[in-house]
Amino acid sequence: MKKIQNLMVCMFAAFVIVSCGDDVDCTESVLEMKAIPLVDALFNAESAYNSDSSEENCKTYKDALEEYKEFFQDHKECAEESGQIEDYNEGLAELNLELARLDC
Repeated sequence: MKKIQNLMVCMFAAFVIVSCGDDVDCTESVLEMKAIPLVDALFNAESAYNSDSSEENCKTYKDALEEYKEFFQDHKECAEESGQIEDYNEGLAELNLELARLDC
């Protein structure tokens, strides 16, 4: 769990410092506006799930992971243009592993 938190923070930081093409806005203000609520929701859901691994908390955590994954995938272009595609692929793989690990 800690690894996914660290990875999310690193990938968010990488996206904040780059700018990409017309299709995706990778400016710092836009990324912060979109990513911070997702990251906060994910951390809160993960914390709740770690404290109480009920079915409800599992589903909430899984939903938060899926929302963050969607955001992450929508910004692949930023990773490609900034030379961060390996980190992006690693992050996506970690998200997929965490989603697969959840049994809910």
